[in-house]
Amino acid sequence: MATPLRRAHNPSRNHSAGEHNAYQRGASTMRRRTGWGLDIGSSAAKLVRVDETQSSLRFTCYGPAPLVDDGSGVPNVESVRAAVARLLSESGAPKALLHCSVPRHRATIKFPDFPSAPREQLSKMVKFEAQRYVPFALDEVVLDFQEMYTVPGQPEAEGQGGAEPPPSTVQVLLAAMRRDVVAAYRRALTAAGAKIASMSLGSLGTWTLHRRLSGEIEAPLPAPGEPEGEPILILDVGGRSSVVSVVVGGVLIFSRSIGIGGEHLTTAFAEDLKLSHAEAEERKRQQGLRALEEQETGAVAPGPPPAIEAWASSLLSEVRRSAAAFTSEHKHHTVSRVQLCGGGAKLPMLADYLAANLGVRVSQIPGGALLPDPQFAEAAGQALRALGQAADRLDLVPEEVERERTSRRLRLRLQVAALGVLACVAGAAYIGSQAFEERKAEQQKLAKLDAKVKAVVAEASRLNAQSSRISAQLSTLQEALRPQFPVLDVMQAASDHAPRGVWLTGLVYEKGKPLVLRGTALSHSLAAEYADDLKRSVCFLQVVPGDSNEVSIGKNKVVQFSITGVVKGNEPKPKRTTKSGSRRLRATE
Repeated sequence: MATPLRRAHNPSRNHSAGEHNAYQRGASTMRRRTGWGLDIGSSAAKLVRVDETQSSLRFTCYGPAPLVDDGSGVPNVESVRAAVARLLSESGAPKALLHCSVPRHRATIKFPDFPSAPREQLSKMVKFEAQRYVPFALDEVVLDFQEMYTVPGQPEAEGQGGAEPPPSTVQVLLAAMRRDVVAAYRRALTAAGAKIASMSLGSLGTWTLHRRLSGEIEAPLPAPGEPEGEPILILDVGGRSSVVSVVVGGVLIFSRSIGIGGEHLTTAFAEDLKLSHAEAEERKRQQGLRALEEQETGAVAPGPPPAIEAWASSLLSEVRRSAAAFTSEHKHHTVSRVQLCGGGAKLPMLADYLAANLGVRVSQIPGGALLPDPQFAEAAGQALRALGQAADRLDLVPEEVERERTSRRLRLRLQVAALGVLACVAGAAYIGSQAFEERKAEQQKLAKLDAKVKAVVAEASRLNAQSSRISAQLSTLQEALRPQFPVLDVMQAASDHAPRGVWLTGLVYEKGKPLVLRGTALSHSLAAEYADDLKRSVCFLQVVPGDSNEVSIGKNKVVQFSITGVVKGNEPKPKRTTKSGSRRLRATE
């Protein structure tokens, strides 16, 4: 359902009737600019249209349209196609040129430093060094980067005479996404009838909107010198994942995706209060984190509901960990303010809960009357990109697209030229033929060639169909053998929960089998603390500490330990007991 959000001229405020008439006459000649932004999130898609004149800016929001995630690691093309087609139909702009963003958790973002250089030379350095930061082979990913800020070189010591100062450096935002994921989103958008102007990552549009709302939209990028100002942490709470970003002086210098979202809280409400999914969703929107303070009628035990408390504690822990990681990377900066956006930003008492536990100011992103609903922040920022106001300049549509377009244009020109040549040859042959028999022989040859061509085309079609069937069978076999959760995601989740003083040394993860973690800790208590953290994780079940023993490394004693557990969705299948075996057991008893 479309929700128009307007900030328009009001003639009743500080304007006379004559001034208002003059404004109306001038408005008719103003150049009106329009942009469209699409946010494909982890659980829903949102569309925003922005209209700008010389005196006003208005956002019109459409959605959200729900999305289905089958957990395969690749987006559900049909679900994305249906959601985008619905939004385009509701907006009345089926052929709009869209600046879109895709979920942040499907990509890798790093902030490496490089020597300052022209864009072309810097691009070569980034591609050369990218393998250090990307967990996939470079031919399997789409890469893009953006310069964030430059730092002039400083001499190491005074009194160096005419020695040249060290070269300046530039910090870049390096983004990488698997090529098959980008291709899936392109197929879905094309099937929905959308025209893709650019494809960026979730949370980067929110960065653009933050710069607009804070008056930093004109700040240059890359910024000259290391950014200065108040570090603001932006928490984008999505459906199945959230994003933590830190902006200093209008420059994004930290970004991290966490696997906690609003849908996990809905599941917690359903588990604690014994509700259906629809009832739990409605209760979540009404109560939010007030449920931690209110005692439900008929509750089994006093105190806050355990699953809801675990969700809130996990979110708080991830935000703290992100803030600590930011401070560790930028030692002279400490987060002093948190702004919320995304669908989860509207949860009752979420801001109060975070403020009480983090000790900083927490509020929704200050959209005001311009954008009162924070869940449209990302799409609104992408829409501003169409007006040339975007801080985000990433585009994950691969270079192959332009090469494909160039190749198609070249093939078309060659076909036209070939047809022209063939027409000239055919005309000359017809005019030059003197005898009916010669023409007839030529026609017979052409008929034979045509038959051969048809036979070749039919054989090629048959081979293509056979190849498609084999590919489908191969994909089915690969899907059956592949664990539901990729090993990298499980390793990331296990590593994120390891406290200081605990190192992972081994991981065994197979489909349908328990997960086995092996590691080394400075003490038994740290190993036990790590096991407790894994128990509270939303990713693992049935976490059980295993064997542990002390060993000596030099003069230091450490504890080698093992932990077993089950990854959600990868539970071992129970063994079946035959009826004859059951009867035999009863007879024995």
